[in-house]
Amino acid sequence: MGRRMLTLCLLFSAFCETDFPMKLFPQGEIMYVEYSGGRRGSEVRLDAADREKLVAFLEQHQSGWRYDLISYAPGRLFYAENMRINCMEGIIVVNFRDTDEQWRQWSKTLEIPCPVPAVKESVP
Repeated sequence: MGRRMLTLCLLFSAFCETDFPMKLFPQGEIMYVEYSGGRRGSEVRLDAADREKLVAFLEQHQSGWRYDLISYAPGRLFYAENMRINCMEGIIVVNFRDTDEQWRQWSKTLEIPCPVPAVKESVP
């Protein structure tokens, strides 16, 4: 999306919705960490089953995302090299590196919580 269009969408964000960028979903390792009271918990590497749950969840809620410029404290955070998915109560925020190598931030109001991986073994 060109800069001019992005600027217009930011100015009129109530009218500009987009789909979650599934084509940019990380192909490699995805990590998960929960924050509580501003403190970072243990990291967990997603296994194949947890990864598929996250993919299915995002595909189910693929539409209705909006460009967002607000800074958010982390809640339940999934992260990889090119994407961060921050799940909080009532909102999901995704930061991702687009095909033009620029970082973007989109959010979606959603009352359904993100899937939480089964804690098997934390990463040191």
